[in-house]
Order: sequence, then C-alpha cells, then structure tokens
Amino acid sequence: MYSNERHRGRRGGGRGWGRGSDGWDRGGHGRGGRSERRGPRPPPGLRGKEIGLFFARRNRARREWADANQNAAISIDPRSQQALQRIISKIRSEEGSSHERLDSINAVVVDYLSSTSRSTSSNLSGARSTQRFVRNASLDDRLCRDLEEKAQSGEYQKMLEFRKQLPAYTMRQQIVELIEGNQVVVISGETGSGKTTQVPQFILDSYIESGKGSLCKVICTQPRRISAISVAERVAAERGERCGESAGYHIRLECRAPRDRGSILFCTTGILLQQLQSDPYILSASHVILDEVHERDLQTDFLTVVLKDLLTVRPDLHVILMSATINAELFTSYFGK
Repeated sequence: MYSNERHRGRRGGGRGWGRGSDGWDRGGHGRGGRSERRGPRPPPGLRGKEIGLFFARRNRARREWADANQNAAISIDPRSQQALQRIISKIRSEEGSSHERLDSINAVVVDYLSSTSRSTSSNLSGARSTQRFVRNASLDDRLCRDLEEKAQSGEYQKMLEFRKQLPAYTMRQQIVELIEGNQVVVISGETGSGKTTQVPQFILDSYIESGKGSLCKVICTQPRRISAISVAERVAAERGERCGESAGYHIRLECRAPRDRGSILFCTTGILLQQLQSDPYILSASHVILDEVHERDLQTDFLTVVLKDLLTVRPDLHVILMSATINAELFTSYFGK
C-alpha cells in the first residue's frame, strides 16, 4: 500500500521529516533545498497528525508566553544595555551569521532579563537574602579527611610531583590570596603554564583545607566541548579520582557532574547560559572561571555582561578571567576593579 510517509522518505523532500529527515538534520534545508528558519524542529519519529500537533502545541505555548509577558517591564543599567546592543550589532554585521544561533541566544537573553528585572528591587533583595550554600560541618570534616587520605596515596603523590613543576603551582599561595581578597581577578599565563588545571584546584583545596569545603563550588567554562571533557578528566586524575567525584564536566548531550559541593565543574559557555534560565543568580556556584576569555564570541560576551551585573547582587561570588593572551586593561576597566 502506497503511503505519504514512504513517499516523503524516498524523495528526501517535503518538510524534511519522516525517513527523509536530512532536510532538518543536515544543513536545515527543507522543500526544494530552501533553508528552514522556523525555530525548533519536530522530534524524530513523528508522523502525520503527530507533526501537526507538535507545531500546534509550540504555537500555543508561544501565544501564552506572549500574553503573560506583554506588559512586563524589563530594565537594566545603561552600561549593560549598551554592551548588549554592541553585541547584537556585531552579530548582525557578521557575514553568514546563523539566524537559529541568534534566536537561541536571544531566548536566553529574554529569559534572563525577564526573571531578573521584571521587579528589580524585590528580586535583588531576595537574591541577597537567598544563599544556596549553607555551611555543613559534617561535610566539611568528611571532605578534609578524604583529601588527607588521598594525599597519602602513591598515585596522588606522583601527580603532585608533576603539578609542582608547572609555573602556576609556584604561585599557588599568591593566586589564592588574590582570589579571596577580590571579586574579580584577571590571570594571564602562557600556554602550558597549568592555569586551566591548577587554578580551580587551588581554590577547592584552599576551602577544603580551611574546613569550609561545603561552601565551594567552582564552575569553569571552556570554549569547546572536547576541552571541557579532557580538562575534567585530567584534573580528576591529578586528584587520584575518577571523573565525576570532585571534578566533572557538563556539555551538550553528555554530563558527568561532580558532587554538589566541594567540587569543580567544567562546562561549555552555552551550558552555563542555559543554567541562567533556572538559576539566574548562579547561586549554585561560589566561583565562576571564564577560561580562554580572549576567544570572544556572542556567548562569552553576554556571559561577561551577566557576571558584571551579578557582582553587585552577589558579593560572595568570585569571577576569575583567564587567558594566555588577555587584554588585562580592557577587562579591568570594564569590571571597574
């Protein structure tokens, strides 16, 4: 029996779903090879009426959101507004920039501004009084004991000898003191100096050794997914652990998250931006490290704007900017520190 689904699959045309879904999955081309730019695609495997219901639900959700937010007042400080306008202008001027990519970032921008600025004064006061981290004395003791036990193992000692040869390790105490005494720290070090793997560990070990490990959660962004995975696995190995204990990673479609407290999470910039939708004040972190910050793109620039805005709301949040070729004066001037 002849069916429309088989016909679509054989031709590879139609709407790009069914068996001929190459139109959606490979370059976003639909009927006649034209580019489809209508937002989220239907999940694979939908047929006939199910596809129509998918778009109907999506459109209904959009209308409900618009009705609920059409009168919402959103306000941000002038400097942040100017920064966002420059970012958007830059993207619009780039040749061949992706509409879908801009739409996805724009959705994060709207969600973030809506959640943090609709009622500015009440939200800010609520954020100051809300602390995700409450000190846990028993957890502090356990983290300290675990670190002491691991420090006695041969594997840990072997890794420690290698770490001590890195240029970053010789400045451990100075780096820790600078981070503790400042909300924003800019670290510039040559490639291979060990800043990416060592600085997060300096922060975590300092908290654990001082008996307050439960108050530490370091989030370190990486510009690429493979970097987040490889760095997390390396840090875990240096700590004599498997990835997913005190160090882990989170990238798109893959996650080996560490424990909630006393840990280091390596993730892509996009993952942290997504987290803003459910945690706009990043209350789940005590420190945020932007690594390779010189590799500026839309996501990194927007995240920088957000973090600057959060510094006044969260005086307990520490932001560390790291790069091999960083313009320290530029970022120092921007953050006003």
